[in-house]
Amino acid sequence: MSHRNHAYLSVLSWPKGFSDDQKIEALVMAAALDPHQAKLSIRRNTPSVIASIDAEDAPEVLRVLHKLGVLALAPTLAQFARYPEPENPSSVEVFPEKELGAFAVRTRDGGAWTFQAPELRMVVFGKARATTTHVRNEPNSAGTSIAVAGFGAAVVIASEGQSGLRYDRNMSVQPVLDLHIEQHTPAGIVPRLVRLTGGRTRIGLIGDGDPRPSLLKQSDPIADLRAHAPDARYELGFDRFSPPADARYRSCFGGGSGSHRLSGESFHFFSVWSALMDRMLRG
Repeated sequence: MSHRNHAYLSVLSWPKGFSDDQKIEALVMAAALDPHQAKLSIRRNTPSVIASIDAEDAPEVLRVLHKLGVLALAPTLAQFARYPEPENPSSVEVFPEKELGAFAVRTRDGGAWTFQAPELRMVVFGKARATTTHVRNEPNSAGTSIAVAGFGAAVVIASEGQSGLRYDRNMSVQPVLDLHIEQHTPAGIVPRLVRLTGGRTRIGLIGDGDPRPSLLKQSDPIADLRAHAPDARYELGFDRFSPPADARYRSCFGGGSGSHRLSGESFHFFSVWSALMDRMLRG
C-alpha cells in the first residue's frame, strides 16, 4: 500500500447485537484484515480508526461494511494534509450584546480577525501531554534559566557562548481546545483551525480591560463556548481514543511519539479526524 494514498478505515458504530465474531468476520471480509489484527481492532472504543487501507480500495471496503450494517468512513491521508494548520492566538474575545455569539481572535503578532457563532462548526477538547524544558547554567557559570513549553517537543533557547548548560525536562498534561471554523468570505468558505493551549489563551469580552483567567483553567472549559455557540458540535472523547501508529503524519507539535495515546500529535490527529468525519457525515 502506498503511503501517499492510504485511508483510515474508521468505524463509528456496529449493528446492534453484533457479536465479536461477526465484527471480526466483517473486517476480514470487507478489508481483508488478518483475523488476529481484526480481533485487536474491535477492542477499541467507537468511533475509532480500525486500520489503514489503500484509498483506492476504500469505496469497495465501505460498500461491504455498509451492506452489513456497519457505519464506517475512511478519511484519506490527502484530506488530512489539506486541512488548515492550527493558529495559536493570544486571546479569543466575545462581542457583548450580540444575539448570537460574535468572536474576535487576537493573533500573537498584534492582528485580529472575527467570526460568528454559526461559523463555529466543531469544538474539540482534550488533555494532552506537554513537555517543559528548563535550561540553566551550572552554579559557577553566568546565565539565566529558560523555560520553554510545547506539546510533544521541547524548544531550547540559549545564547551563543554559554557553557555548562543543564537541561531539566518535565512532563505534564495540559488542556487543549480546538475551534474548527468555516469562515464565510466573499471568495467562499474558508476553513480555519484555532488552537487554545494550557493557560496562555484568555476568553473575555471585547473592551473588557480586567484580566480574566484562561478559559482552560475553568472547571468546565467549554461552558462559555456552549453559551455563545450552542449549535456547534462538541467532541470530548480524546481520552478514550486510540490513535493509529502513524498519527505523526503532520503536526504543529513537532517531534515525539505519535503513537502515545495522550501525546500532542495524537490530539492533533484526533481533532482533524473528528472534523473530517463530521464533514463527511453532515456535509
